[in-house]
Parts: sequence; structure tokens; C-alpha cells
Amino acid sequence: MNIYDIAKEAGVSIATVSRVLNNKSRVSPKTVEKVRAVMERCNYTPSAVARGLVNKSLRTIGIVTVDIRGIHYASLAYNVLQKLNTLGYNCLFCNAGYDKAEQEQNIANISRNCIDGVIFIGSTFQTPFIQKVIGSYLSDLPVVMINADLDLPNVYSVCCDDKKGAAQAVAFLAGHGHRQICYVGRQTVTASGTEKLNGYKEQMKKAGCPPHTYMGENSIEGGAEQVRRALQDGAGYTAYIFEHDMQAVGGMNVLAQAGVRIPQDVEVISYNNSVLSLATTPHLSSVDNKLHQIGTKAAELLDDVIHGKDVARKVVYAPSLVLRASTRPG
Repeated sequence: MNIYDIAKEAGVSIATVSRVLNNKSRVSPKTVEKVRAVMERCNYTPSAVARGLVNKSLRTIGIVTVDIRGIHYASLAYNVLQKLNTLGYNCLFCNAGYDKAEQEQNIANISRNCIDGVIFIGSTFQTPFIQKVIGSYLSDLPVVMINADLDLPNVYSVCCDDKKGAAQAVAFLAGHGHRQICYVGRQTVTASGTEKLNGYKEQMKKAGCPPHTYMGENSIEGGAEQVRRALQDGAGYTAYIFEHDMQAVGGMNVLAQAGVRIPQDVEVISYNNSVLSLATTPHLSSVDNKLHQIGTKAAELLDDVIHGKDVARKVVYAPSLVLRASTRPG
């Protein structure tokens, strides 16, 4: 039994049945009663697909990330999915990858589905190339970017003030008297990474301290490798700031192996406040970049745009420093 059978049985048009299904007002109460009686008698339940064909919507949102294996991306995706589910949306997930041709192909593929909007997760998508791809394939859909922003009429942004977060870390360590504060970041340039690095450098300048940076892979081994380099250089760093918790795990392991005590000899602060911050010994002080709030807000913002509400083009959350045992009190 489908919508065509219901229309035939009730003696009405298919359009009338669709109006009844979607609670449209242009149907008389008598006709509504007749159509619903047929549905009840025939045990008819409209499928999501059937409703989608009528409304030109399947209540489906595309979610695009560069690499779902990353803890940061996975946490954000989870928060987005949770909120979209409560709002009644299905989700179509896309792992875009790092290669440009692969990214374009995957975004083109997701655009061919019956989706109501798209959420991009990660500052790695803040590039002229992705702006061009969105303009080519998603210009007729609302797009929300998490931790990224593009100058397109259909694009909205939800992000954290990463520059402020890195500056907070420097200010805390400088307040403890540190002048040799080493920054370990990732070599791949992203909008978020650039903001963190700028926040570190500007705050170091305000504190009258020279910047010291080591850039490598965003991985446990990447963090370990950069700290090995820092120790070999013999600069006598008394504090470290890591761009990501994952790098901090590797870096702290190397410090421990070298007999450096944390926080007695060296204080350590990282970024993201992920579950990894509780997997280190000692537990890791980390900047909370509000993943839960940002993921939830991105889903709500997209839903508001879909429903024609007036919304802010950009929402910025303030980070906060979560202190644990890798830093001294105070």
C-alpha cells in the first residue's frame, strides 16, 4: 500500500493525500477524516522517503570531516550527531580525506543526495579550494562550518577563540615565572593552528619572552619527536605548550624518560581538553575549546537556518583553561 493506493481508495488526488500527511490547511475536515480512515483501515504508515519526496526533503544533514580517526574530529562529530538526532534529522557522513581531488569528489558525491544542509568539521576546511568546492556543489544549501569560516552567502560559522586560548596558557605559565616556554605545534597549516600560534607569540611578546617553536606531526610520536629535539637543543625550557593533547602525550612520555619531573621541573599545558588529558601521568592541564557546546550549537544553527530564522553568521565561544596536575597550583 502506497500513497497512490490511498488516493485511489479514498477517491481523492495524490496531492490531497500529501496535504493530509503533512497537515496542510487546504483540506476540508471531512476529506481529512476520510483519508485518515482509509490509512487506518489499510494500516498505512508513510515512510521517511515518501515524506521526503513530497516535501523535497528527507530531513537529512550531510556531515563532512577530513579524518574521522582523529579524536578531535570524532568528538565533534559525536556532539553534532547527538543534537541532530534530537532535532529529528538523519545524518549522512562523509570522510573527505586530505587530497584535494578526493575532497572534491567526496563533497560532490554528498551533494547528489537529498540533503537539507551540510556541516563541515575542522579548520582544515578553511581554504580557498574548499570555498570554490562549496560554491560549485553546495551553493543552494545552508552550510555550517565548525572552527572555520568562509566568505560565502550560504555559509555560517561556529568556532572557539583559539588565539585567546593559547594566550591564556602563556599568561598562566608566565605568571609562574616561566620565560623559556616552548610551543609544540603541527607542521600542517590550518586556520585553528595559525590562531593558536599567533596567540602564543603575541602573549610571549607581552610577557617579554622570546618565542620557541617546534612543529611536527599531529600525533603521539610527532609530539615525542619535537620534545626530543627540544631536549637535544639544550635550551633549558621550563614549560611546554602543545597544540593538541595527542602531541602532549608523546611529549610527556619523552620528558618522563629523560627524568624530567612534571610539574616540579617542567610545567605542561595542552589544547582540546580531550579524554587524553586524563590518560597521562600526571593528568594534563588543557585548554577547553568547548567541543560539546560548539557541536551542539552548529546543529541548532543549521536547523534554525533551514526553518528560515534570523541567525548570526558567526558564533564564537570563549575557551577556558582546565588545570590539572601537569601544572603547579595557582
